[in-house]
Amino acid sequence: MLVASRHFKTFAERSAVLLLILIWSLDADASKTMAIECEIRNTPNGNLLRIDAILHAQNAATGEYQLNVFKDSTSGASHSAQSGIFELTGPADRILTSVIIDQSPSAKFRAELAIRSNQGSVSCVSP
Repeated sequence: MLVASRHFKTFAERSAVLLLILIWSLDADASKTMAIECEIRNTPNGNLLRIDAILHAQNAATGEYQLNVFKDSTSGASHSAQSGIFELTGPADRILTSVIIDQSPSAKFRAELAIRSNQGSVSCVSP
């Protein structure tokens, strides 16, 4: 009876370890399939600033995006909104849209990107 009890304890411990490994691998696979990220890249060029809305996807994805750029300066305020749809057939980094604004010394801007896709939703802000 003592031998059977020891074998059961060993079996239970090994089963628990295998269960933990299985759960961990399922969580890792889920994070891979849901992985989309956004980025707002700002590239100065003289008195201009190029703002790129970028999607990083680890898998095929379809969805829509919206980029809002707000600018405030001594000459006034402006708001630019661009939106569209995208379809990626596999892993990719894609510029979804770009906006170029005047970069005067007194100007302040804010860019907001929202992406909704079959892989999830994500948003980012700059600066």
